[in-house]
Amino acid sequence: MALGNWYFDHHEWEKATEQYRKAISLGLDNADIRSDLGSALRFNNQLEAAAAEYETAQRENPEHENSLFNLATLYLQSLNQPDRAVALLKQFKAKFPRSGAIPRVDELLQEARKKGAGASPASSNG
Repeated sequence: MALGNWYFDHHEWEKATEQYRKAISLGLDNADIRSDLGSALRFNNQLEAAAAEYETAQRENPEHENSLFNLATLYLQSLNQPDRAVALLKQFKAKFPRSGAIPRVDELLQEARKKGAGASPASSNG
């Protein structure tokens, strides 16, 4: 796990991915490792695999803020699915109303709504 984090911090995404998967195979499976694996995959442009890891982290621990936040930003910024991002960001706000991430979530919601309304800007009132 520590080695995976070291590779992650040094932007060596493939090696980080390998280390996180090794940790999982050794029984160290938890939402933190799954979320870190998802992020390493995301930064290595393996977007669908990243989403799957964030979703696994959420199943393992529905109270894991980072995996839900990361999943929402992945849908917004990388997978170009703003409507899905809006749903996830709303879910985040409902589950974690006191999170320190709420101001950023609100910014992302505005961004997602603008992107989702891109086809018909006149009909958007947020």
